[in-house]
Amino acid sequence: MRRTPAITIWVALALAGCGEPGTAPGAPPASPAIRVRGLTKRFGDVDALRGVDLDVAAGEIHALVGLRGAGKSTLLRLALDMLRPVSGRVEVLG
Repeated sequence: MRRTPAITIWVALALAGCGEPGTAPGAPPASPAIRVRGLTKRFGDVDALRGVDLDVAAGEIHALVGLRGAGKSTLLRLALDMLRPVSGRVEVLG
């Protein structure tokens, strides 16, 4: 299976356990490594994502599961700044 760089980056962020600078190893970070708020994306008249909220703490592993066309790849592309959302925001490492 060939991995795209975008997917590799997402997994690396989730697995890295990268806390805030100056925190002890294993200490919970002050804010999530990845924070998604109110994310919406449309393709024409179709809502690919509508108001998605998600927090991923450093060291957590999440799986995106859904039917074809559910918006899994769209969410990753938005989080990695490969697409522009209609509304909402994504914060990576603060």
